[in-house]
Amino acid sequence: MNKPRLNIITPLEEELSLLRDGIETPVQEEYAGIIFVSGLLSGVPVIVAKSGVGKVNAALAAQIMIDRFDADRLVLLGVGGIINNNLSIGDVVVSRDVRYHDVNAVGLGFAPGEVPFLGINIFNASQTLIEKAEQASRQALSKLQDRYFAIHRPNNRKPKVLVGTILTGDQFISGVEKKKQLIESFGGDCVDMEGAAVAQVAHLNNRQFVIIRALSDECGYNAENYFYDYLNKIAPQLLFEIAVNLAVGLNNN
Repeated sequence: MNKPRLNIITPLEEELSLLRDGIETPVQEEYAGIIFVSGLLSGVPVIVAKSGVGKVNAALAAQIMIDRFDADRLVLLGVGGIINNNLSIGDVVVSRDVRYHDVNAVGLGFAPGEVPFLGINIFNASQTLIEKAEQASRQALSKLQDRYFAIHRPNNRKPKVLVGTILTGDQFISGVEKKKQLIESFGGDCVDMEGAAVAQVAHLNNRQFVIIRALSDECGYNAENYFYDYLNKIAPQLLFEIAVNLAVGLNNN
C-alpha cells in the first residue's frame, strides 16, 4: 500500500466503528495494546486507530503512528464539549489551535496551561488540514442534517462548523462553575481529553495535525447523559462522513 494520506486517531470505539468497517483490504497491527488498521477509505490509503481516552493514550497512539507508519498528517477525530456559548450540540469545531487547561506550573514561573520548558503553550494546526477539515465537516453536516431533528437545536438553527480553540485536559467537564472557570482562564470554543497531547507530539516530531470535534454536550448539568446520547445517535455516522470527505479532499489536493 502507498504511504497513507491520512492517519486518524479516535479515543472511543463508537467514534471509530463505522470508519474501521469502511476500510477496504484492511490490515491490522498491534503496538502497545493499540490496534492500527491500514487500508483504503474511498480508495485513499489511510491508517486508523482507537487510542483510548486521555492524554497519555492519545500521545502514545500518535507517536506510534509516526514511528511505525511514518505518519506526516495526524488527525484526531471525536466528540467534545461546548465552552463557547454561541455553539450548540451538533456543531463541529476544527482546531485553529489547541492548548492544555489542566497543566499548572505557575509556581515555577510558567503561564497557566504551559508545559514547563517546552517553549510553547499554544499549538497551531496545519492551515492546509484546517481548510480540508472544515470543508469535510460542512459536507458531512449538510448530508446528515435530517438526523439533527433527533436533538435539540435552538431556533431550529442548522449545525455549523467553527474553526477555533480547543482546550485539553484529563477531565470530563460537567458543571457550570468549572465551565465558567475555563472560559475566564482560557476562553476557547470546546474541550476534549486528547487534542493537545496529539498536537504536542506532532510539534515535537515536526508533523502536521488537526483536531476535529463534534459537540456532544454543553459541559453543564447532566452533561454525561447528553454525551452518551449524542455519542450513540449522531457521532458514528457524522465522524465517518467527515473522515471520508477529508480523505478524498486530501487525495485530490
